[in-house]
Amino acid sequence: MADSIVYAYDNADNRTSVNSTTATITFTYDPVDRPKSKVEIIAGQTYSLSFRYDGNDNLRYITYPNSRQVEYRYNANNQVDTVPGYINNSITYTWQVNLRFLLHERRENDYGYNARFVNETIKAGSDLDLRYRFDSRGNTSQ
Repeated sequence: MADSIVYAYDNADNRTSVNSTTATITFTYDPVDRPKSKVEIIAGQTYSLSFRYDGNDNLRYITYPNSRQVEYRYNANNQVDTVPGYINNSITYTWQVNLRFLLHERRENDYGYNARFVNETIKAGSDLDLRYRFDSRGNTSQ
């Protein structure tokens, strides 16, 4: 029998938890509903992430469980420009329904969006192919 997964949401439709028999993930949000933290407990191990934003609501930093901090820098249009240590050359953007950009390792990343401009797919070469489904309220269902 497959492990059941239970999703919980707050009154602002923010996902607050994902629970299964093997893992628990909880999310917290700041006063303007931006993700503030994510805590995963998997097989008794706790993994915490935290998120910080700039004055334009851009994600500026993610701090990972090993205390590594990843910084995001933005251009004048509030688009990610560089991620020091990962993407050191500026990213060139061409807007279309499916956003594609090339990283420094020559790997194409494709991001597909639905009519509400919500990310539905993420593809990174042959390494990653994610597809999201949403319920009638726009919450991730699978």
